[in-house]
Amino acid sequence: MSIVLVAERDGEAIACVSLHAVPYLERTGRWLRIESLVVDEHARGTGAGRALVDAAEVIARHWDCVAVEVTSARYRADAQAFYAALGFTDECDRSARFFKVLAQETAGQ
Repeated sequence: MSIVLVAERDGEAIACVSLHAVPYLERTGRWLRIESLVVDEHARGTGAGRALVDAAEVIARHWDCVAVEVTSARYRADAQAFYAALGFTDECDRSARFFKVLAQETAGQ
């Protein structure tokens, strides 16, 4: 299951969040992944991001998810503080994240 939510102000999109419910393979249940949360720089601090995360948690419960996950680049100290203030915990000391690029995009393709 996947969905994208959009926050608007005066008919203009100011933020969006994309969500995916992912089934656990090793146990019963699923978890919600916040794939991306983007807030226009002029709308930051207005509560739009918080409202979208709150809505994501409502959807997670509706989809019977038992947890919510989000990742953020280490250089984004503002994002780290935002998620911590919403009750998320940084669990990078418990597991590692590995990434492998399979193909490079080339101009003109």
